[in-house]
Amino acid sequence: MQPTKRSLPPKETESGELARLAAENAELRRNNRDAFDYIRAKTNQLLNTMGTRSLPPEELADWSLLEFDPIGIVAQSFQHVLENIRETNERLQLAHQEVQAVFEAVGAAVLVLDPQMRIIAYNDRVRTLLLNAEGDMTGVLCQEVVCRSKAGMQDCVHSKVLASGRPEASADFYTNGRFFDVIGQPILDPQGRVTRVVLAYNDVTEHKRSQSDLLVALDAVRRAKEQIDTLLRTMSDGLVATDGKRRIVLMNQAAEELLGLCLHESLGRPLLDVIRHAGLRAHLEAVARGEAQVLTDMEFVIDGQKKVFQARTTAFSSTVASDQGRITLLHDVTRARDIERVKDEFLSTAAHQLRTPLTSVIGYSDLLIEADDDIGDDARLEYLRQIHAKAEQLSEIVSNLLDISRIEAGEGVTLTCQAHSAALLCRDAIAGFRYSLSGHRIDLTVEDDDMSIRVDHFAVLQVLENLLSNAMKYSPPGSPVVVSLRGDNGMCHISVCDQGIGMTEEQAAQAFDKFYRADASNTAIAGTGLGLTIVRHLVEAHGGRVSIDSRVGEGTAVHCTFPLAGRVQSP
Repeated sequence: MQPTKRSLPPKETESGELARLAAENAELRRNNRDAFDYIRAKTNQLLNTMGTRSLPPEELADWSLLEFDPIGIVAQSFQHVLENIRETNERLQLAHQEVQAVFEAVGAAVLVLDPQMRIIAYNDRVRTLLLNAEGDMTGVLCQEVVCRSKAGMQDCVHSKVLASGRPEASADFYTNGRFFDVIGQPILDPQGRVTRVVLAYNDVTEHKRSQSDLLVALDAVRRAKEQIDTLLRTMSDGLVATDGKRRIVLMNQAAEELLGLCLHESLGRPLLDVIRHAGLRAHLEAVARGEAQVLTDMEFVIDGQKKVFQARTTAFSSTVASDQGRITLLHDVTRARDIERVKDEFLSTAAHQLRTPLTSVIGYSDLLIEADDDIGDDARLEYLRQIHAKAEQLSEIVSNLLDISRIEAGEGVTLTCQAHSAALLCRDAIAGFRYSLSGHRIDLTVEDDDMSIRVDHFAVLQVLENLLSNAMKYSPPGSPVVVSLRGDNGMCHISVCDQGIGMTEEQAAQAFDKFYRADASNTAIAGTGLGLTIVRHLVEAHGGRVSIDSRVGEGTAVHCTFPLAGRVQSP
């Protein structure tokens, strides 16, 4: 059974409908209000997230908010932001690749450390130069794989950067058998705190080796320069060097003194502009003309004495002839020229001395060959005596020449030393002149007749015979010659004194020089100028000394010393 509808009055029906509609309208308003509040809150939240200020109702009404479409704008803005983020990420990735490429390609070993010295990143050069190890080193403490010792930590660049907050550097850091220059660069956060330290290790091992080699080379050059300077300073020869334009670039002290020049004032000036010596100028001009003149002798006066110098000019080695410098050497040849002169005189004298006895020998031998049988015995004996005397003279000359040749050849003198009576040796030498035709009287003065000397018998006889022969040659016939003998301080002193023509002080100083003769003229007393030279060598070979005291017109005394050997027992 269906319920029966009760009919309402018309006014009640209209009133109820209005109430319902009012309630629905209020609900719709609340819903709209909540929707707008929600949209505005979310819109402002998005705007705040984007960094844009909120939109209050007085600036943008609710219905205008829908017309303005802020959500669409925000969505579009987010789309742009996302696009920018994508592009930024691409740029960052590209930049990261570029940095990584530089990081790996850079010649230095690069380490990135955190403040606790843990390795954050490193390039391949680190493994090659520093670590010398395989495996990942990220997170490992730097000092465990790089410094490896307390000594390596003493100049730690990482610690310096942390302490200063600025870039730091260290030179000659040594590890893994190599040397490095280390540069540390801090990476700071917004508050200025060091968050990372980038260390670049530049390998300077080869540079240091090259530097060490260079220092060694420079030291060698310095020593060579000092040696050259010492050589130039001490050498007695004058030396002048010029460049390709013949300007003075070097002059040693000997050349300055010889030429009267000062290097400081002459440096860079043309050599011919400062040289005043005519002979040297002529030599330099001849060289400049290209003449084949290599050596030139010229005289200089030094301390009032004439000296002979030989000039020699040679060119520097150069690939360009016009750039060749020259060195002129001035060598003192005074002594050499004196020796050449003495040699020439000796050859002249020796030829004369050899020719004279040879002429006599040939002459007397011809007389004996061509003589008739009726030649008397006395004449024959006299001829033979003359031949014998001249032969002995020739023998003495040849013997002296052979002796001095052996001495000059470096063979020296071979001695067989034994103990001999000094007095007996003197008497044996004197006995050889007993039959001399000069009529000299030879006296012997002996302090101790038992005195013994350790000498070579034949060498001492040769010394005494030379001295006695000279004494008799250079003193008047019949004058006395005195031989004295005494001992002192372990040496035996033997003196041979004459009353002859004597010598000047200068002549006495040169008497022992080879070939020297005080009078080398054709009318001079016969001799080779070798006797006293041989005497000196023989005496000095025994460890003794020889000297001369002489006065012109009064005579000469020659003193020799020989080592004592003790006393000779009398029979």
